Amino acid sequence: MAMTLTMAYNGWLGVTAAAALILGSNIGTTITAYLASIGTSTTAKRAAWAHIIFNVVGSVIALVFFHPLLEFVNWITPGNIYKLSGTALSTQLPLFLAMFHSVFNVINTVLFFPFVRQYAAFIKRLVPAKAEYDEGTYHFKYIGGIFIDSPEIYMLAIRDEIKKMANLACTMLTRYRSMFNNPEATMENDVQAMKKDEEYADQMQEQLSDFCVHLLQDSQTPTNASSLNCLIRVMDELESVTDSCFNLALLSQRRYNQKWVFEAATDKDLRDYQTLVQEFLDYVRDRMDRTLTKAEMQKAIEFEEQINSYRNSLSQMVQERLTEGKADVRTELLILEKIRHLEHIGDYCTNIAEAYHQAVKHTPVLQKRTGKSIER
Repeated sequence: MAMTLTMAYNGWLGVTAAAALILGSNIGTTITAYLASIGTSTTAKRAAWAHIIFNVVGSVIALVFFHPLLEFVNWITPGNIYKLSGTALSTQLPLFLAMFHSVFNVINTVLFFPFVRQYAAFIKRLVPAKAEYDEGTYHFKYIGGIFIDSPEIYMLAIRDEIKKMANLACTMLTRYRSMFNNPEATMENDVQAMKKDEEYADQMQEQLSDFCVHLLQDSQTPTNASSLNCLIRVMDELESVTDSCFNLALLSQRRYNQKWVFEAATDKDLRDYQTLVQEFLDYVRDRMDRTLTKAEMQKAIEFEEQINSYRNSLSQMVQERLTEGKADVRTELLILEKIRHLEHIGDYCTNIAEAYHQAVKHTPVLQKRTGKSIER
C-alpha cells in the first residue's frame, strides 16, 4: 500500500492502475497471515483462511464493479480526480487511493457481516479440527526460523504455561488435603486423578524445558539466557512439587487400606502443617508474574522457617512415641514420610521464590535445597 501511494505521488501510476494495484496488494498481503499460521493451532489457521477469503472475494467483487466503484470514490472525495493533472494530480491521488482502500474495506465488511455465522461454519469445514494428540496429554510446540525474531513473545507464553503448572500443583495439594481430611472415604478415584495430573505435569516440564533449550540456543542476549535458565529451574521445582503431592496421596491410600488411625493431636498438627504448606505454595503461585521484591523474599523465608519448625516438632513427637513404645511403628513411619514430603514442598517453594527474586539481578540461581524423592 505504501509503495503504491509513493509511486502514485511521483506520477509513475495513473488512477486506474494504482487502484487495481491496491486490490492486488490486498490479496498479496494475505500470504503474511498464512505464513504466520504455519505450525500453530487450528484456530489460528482458521483465522488466516478467513482473512484470505475475505480479501480475495472482496477484490473479485471490486473488480466486477471496478469503474462504478472508482466513480463513487471520486464522488465522495474532494475534487474531481479525472480533471486534475501535473502537480495537482500527484498531490490528490494519494488521498483518492487511501479513500478507495477504505471504501473497499467498509463495503466488503458490510457485505460479509450478515453472513458471519455461515462464513464461520464454512471456515470450520474448510479447516477441520484435528485430534493430533490424545486427550489428557500436553503439547507445546517450538517453531524456529523466521518465528524466533522476538523470543520475548515466546517467553511470555512460557510464563503463562508455568502459571498453569503452578495452578495444577496447587490443585493437587488441595486434593490431597481433602483425602487426608476424609480418611474413611474411598481414595481410588482421587489417586488415579492425581496420577494423571502428575503425568501431565511431567509432560509440561519436559516439553517446556525442551522449548527453553531451543530458545537458549537461538538467544543472542545474556538477559534472555538468564531469564530462560530461571524458568527452567522453576519448572523443575514445580514438577517436584507434583511428585511430592502424588506421593502424599499414595501414603493416604496406604493409610486407608491398612486402616491406620492417627492420634487426635497428631491429626490436628498434620492438618495445620499441611495448611501452612498450602499457604506457602499459593503465596509463590500468586507472585509468578513478576520478580519478587526483597520483602516478598523475606516473607518466603519466614514461611520456610515455620515449615521447618513444624517438621522438627512433629518429628520429635514421633520419636518420643516410638521411644516410649506407645505407637504402631508402621503408622509412625508413615507420618514421618508425610512430614518429609510436606517439608520438601516447602523447600521447592523456597527455591522458586529464590529463582524469581534472583531474576531481576540476572545472576546465577542458587543451588537447590533438596533433591527429588519420588516414590511410585
